Amino acid sequence: MSALSDLILKKEIDTVEYAIIHLSSYEVYNLAASDAAEKYLRLRTHIAELEEDREKIIDNHISELADLHVKITEIEYDYLEYKALTQWQPIETAPTKPEGDYLGFQCGEVFKMYWNYFRDGWVDCCSEVFSEPSHWMPLPKPPEAL
Repeated sequence: MSALSDLILKKEIDTVEYAIIHLSSYEVYNLAASDAAEKYLRLRTHIAELEEDREKIIDNHISELADLHVKITEIEYDYLEYKALTQWQPIETAPTKPEGDYLGFQCGEVFKMYWNYFRDGWVDCCSEVFSEPSHWMPLPKPPEAL
């Protein structure tokens, strides 16, 4: 086995390079081998540039996908937050702060209520009667002026 064959087997030189080297050893093919070597070198350089571009494109797409994943996660979070604020929640999850009106639900009735800090409980805004609602939700936004 020749030294060139050893290089080919070790993947340090490919078969095209081997053929060019082999042809150049014959005087008759020397010019053709030189021309082939030059074209092959340009081709390998171009392939290397394309590989580099491919890697940049892949990196850009990965970055764009990561950004999209973050945006999707934010949208999902916003949706879940919106859903939680527009659906009836168990009264145990209601905020108990002195200010703020909410909708309450008790025995099939919906009413506006607030947390009475001094009485430590919910009060119906219309009747000022202490109530024990089972569910709550924030008040919807008022309509915009027409």
